[in-house]
Amino acid sequence: PLVAEGTLHVVRPHNVEMVYTKPERKTVTIKGGQLLLAAPDRNFKQERDISQALGRIEKYFVEKSPKELRKHFTIAASEDKERAGTYRIDMTPKRKQIEQGLTRLELWLRKDTLLLDAMRMHFPGEAIKMMEFRDVVLNKGASSGSATPSTPRSGDAR
Repeated sequence: PLVAEGTLHVVRPHNVEMVYTKPERKTVTIKGGQLLLAAPDRNFKQERDISQALGRIEKYFVEKSPKELRKHFTIAASEDKERAGTYRIDMTPKRKQIEQGLTRLELWLRKDTLLLDAMRMHFPGEAIKMMEFRDVVLNKGASSGSATPSTPRSGDAR
């Protein structure tokens, strides 16, 4: 698999900055409902409106109570013996509308802090994206300022 390394900065609910350093320099920024992709070594820049997708994420993952979330997802939680020191949460959509964008979501939370340790997203067509977080620091600002976080979660992502 292709492994990318970099830094992730998050300010809830919708400011995200991923700065990749390997295998190539690139930045993914989400701010104000816009997604900006930039790869300076390839002279590539693309921007698109993702406000509707962010609204769906907010609807299903932020505004819902655990009881409501279980109406839309089959959720299994357990200690993960393969990933020491973590709890694993496996979420599978029950609704076709959700499944059209995400077929499965796996989250690993650190037992000691309950911070996100890893996330694996399964998309239609067998595409999978895995993100692992190291050196997570709370309340540290972004380096480039493009996400302009004031209370982000920062850490390495790959």
